[in-house]
Amino acid sequence: MQKIELRKNLLEIINKTKSREIIEFFNNQKPLPTGYSNSLLSVLIQSKSGFDQSILDERQNNILEQFNAKKYYETIFYSTIIKFVSNNNQTTTISYLQKSNEISNFFTYHNTLITTYNLIDSLLFQDPNLRESVEIENFKMAEEQGFLTFEMISEENIDLQNYSEVISGINELISLTIDVISNIEKLKFESKPILILADSGSNTILSIKLPKEISKVVANIINDAWKFLTNKSGYNLEKLNNNLGESLEILKKIKKAETEKLISPEQAEIWKRGITKSTEQIVMNNTLTKSKSEEIYTISNQKMLTEVTKKYLTEGNK
Repeated sequence: MQKIELRKNLLEIINKTKSREIIEFFNNQKPLPTGYSNSLLSVLIQSKSGFDQSILDERQNNILEQFNAKKYYETIFYSTIIKFVSNNNQTTTISYLQKSNEISNFFTYHNTLITTYNLIDSLLFQDPNLRESVEIENFKMAEEQGFLTFEMISEENIDLQNYSEVISGINELISLTIDVISNIEKLKFESKPILILADSGSNTILSIKLPKEISKVVANIINDAWKFLTNKSGYNLEKLNNNLGESLEILKKIKKAETEKLISPEQAEIWKRGITKSTEQIVMNNTLTKSKSEEIYTISNQKMLTEVTKKYLTEGNK
């Protein structure tokens, strides 16, 4: 799992299982004449409910297994905690930790979650651009703000050739897109594309800071190519090469500019060939924008992508 994914899912677990509330509860050493029992029971019930939600998410469940979290939420362990709190209304929070090994272990577990998250957060975000991109609500919104993230999907380790082809394809596609938009729409871009993250795990993540207009166009190109692949599965590789361009919205802009004599036919052809080739190079190496690959949990895009590209490439080598 990539560090970005680990951070995101670990934070969701912390929020769902009320880790911070639990730590804050036990860090409050102010005595209360009426005790703390009801407050602690409330947060414990919320924590168990959040845990039950988290284990239904495959990625979060994998993280919970690494922390041996189920041990702390199994029926016998948890009922022991609930029973102790219900029968012992302490006047200081520290008393619960001192008098119950189960509660002490439960506290240590949640403290470990938060410590791990803080460590990952500290090590990961030395680049302010990366922090800004991750703190945006989702990858689609990040694209609109100029943070474009790609995911290379692989059932095995990604070899150097595939990685190099994807990097080359992304670089070429971005460069051509900037050239097209600059010339046709007369927009000027002062900032250059910057790679702000290359993160490997089960898949590989590449995050790039771009001008907003370019980020949105490139994301749409990959989305158009993906729609073409999944809707035209009857095409062989040769037909894919000839017809992919018909499905890319940016090429319609180029054709329109050519018709209006804003650009020469030669320039239009160079852009068309370059954009089509680089887009194929990206998608046929099982790479999508992260916003698109995130849909795996609704339409299983990652599995579909590897199956579709494998089909085209197999046919192309016949």
